[in-house]
Amino acid sequence: MSGDEPNSVDPITLLAFTNPNNRFSWSVDAFDENDELLTRSNGYRLGNDTIGHLPFFYLKTRTLTEADQLLLDKKFTEALEAYKVNLDDKHSERMIKRLEELDE
Repeated sequence: MSGDEPNSVDPITLLAFTNPNNRFSWSVDAFDENDELLTRSNGYRLGNDTIGHLPFFYLKTRTLTEADQLLLDKKFTEALEAYKVNLDDKHSERMIKRLEELDE
């Protein structure tokens, strides 16, 4: 999430699943009651039968806020202040905590 320099922080990782523009895939291992591997799915496997149906998905449950956009523009101080305007919003509370942890 962060590095030695302030600009090395990747805001996309800070927003994570709350960024409706992030593209996700999956990785699942299924085990039986004896912890024996039954099957696994590691996202996509490029083959003739799957090339047109890559299992990427987006979580479009929200839209980016002004504070989110400031964060994506790496304007961390301005983003923090913008999140503080919406203290009754759970997303803002979470992002304030994440941004404050960067200073520690």
